[in-house]
Amino acid sequence: MEQIPDPSTPEPFSPSLSAAADITTARQPAEGSSADDENQGIVRAAAVLAAGNVASRVLGLAREMVKANLFGTSPLLAAFQAAAYVPTSLFDLIIGGMSITPERNLTGNFTLPYANSGIHLVAHKQLAAGFKPLEDFDKPDVVLAVRRGATPATAAKRLMPKATLRQFDEDALALQEVLNGKAHAFVTSTPTPAFEALKHPDTLFLPISEPFVQGAEGFALRKGDPDALNFFNNWILLRQQDGWLKERHDYWFKTRDWAGRVAE
Repeated sequence: MEQIPDPSTPEPFSPSLSAAADITTARQPAEGSSADDENQGIVRAAAVLAAGNVASRVLGLAREMVKANLFGTSPLLAAFQAAAYVPTSLFDLIIGGMSITPERNLTGNFTLPYANSGIHLVAHKQLAAGFKPLEDFDKPDVVLAVRRGATPATAAKRLMPKATLRQFDEDALALQEVLNGKAHAFVTSTPTPAFEALKHPDTLFLPISEPFVQGAEGFALRKGDPDALNFFNNWILLRQQDGWLKERHDYWFKTRDWAGRVAE
């Protein structure tokens, strides 16, 4: 017998399809809201940058007012400006030991090369007697001393794969191996081979006159200053033409005439 439901008894909850659709619609973000959020984020970031720029200008004006109040126009002000310029110039210009590479060029500009650097070797006079080209060192019975993990060690392994590579934790130990007559040559970065050949002329010599891996060194400048780049490029050209750069390079890297002026 069919049971007739009691109208006073509430039915179990069963949401309709339309109600489920309403819930789903309510949970979905409104069309274009993500784009609006992104635009608002850009506006906020721009506002922060603008506020920082304004604050920088205001603080700069305050600094100039304090300087004028404290020093006026005097030698003290000139000394203050010089002291402030020195640390700033360290970041605007880097001179010395900076090799030109494409990776570094992404963050700074380089001048024309003013010097060459690279990887060279200094050899034992008796063990390497008669060795001239690099190929003479690429033999199984030749022992090369290098510092472990350094770039010269990688270059030696790549260019002289047949030679026996003896690796040390310090350059001094690798050099001593050659001085003791237990290795044919010490492979390292310039100008160390030339210095050691001058320091030990009875034991060491340079069988190859130039580095077998060469790099170019230039002044590194902050991007966005073409006038400074042009100035230094012209200075390098002029000093190359009058021979000053070569004279200074030979003095410091091919002689030890300066040794008495530098503390060991």
